[in-house]
Amino acid sequence: MKAFVIVLVAVSFICFGWSGSYYYTAQRQANLAGGRIHPLNNHGTIHYLTDRQWHAYIYLDVSAALAFLLGFFLNWFFDPFGDYQRHWEMEPPKRGEQWPRAKRRQRRLPWEV
Repeated sequence: MKAFVIVLVAVSFICFGWSGSYYYTAQRQANLAGGRIHPLNNHGTIHYLTDRQWHAYIYLDVSAALAFLLGFFLNWFFDPFGDYQRHWEMEPPKRGEQWPRAKRRQRRLPWEV
């Protein structure tokens, strides 16, 4: 389960990065004969994509979002890394008491060994 969650999050970052490459590699002028008809706006700079590039761009963005959300929810509900186990084991404080606070570490300077 851990490896699957790690792979999902890695795939989501790869897909998102790959979809971002269309902002920098596409042409800036529309070309009806070449099929560059889909405008992609990058903070005011318009790039034009072909049908195939446009569908790949949408597919990569949706895949990145779904892979990240699936990895997030698998981690949240199945807790493969044991992150939330320590919170489940804590008992709430009794009436009038406070939650235990983390101890502060003493700050040391590099020459104070």
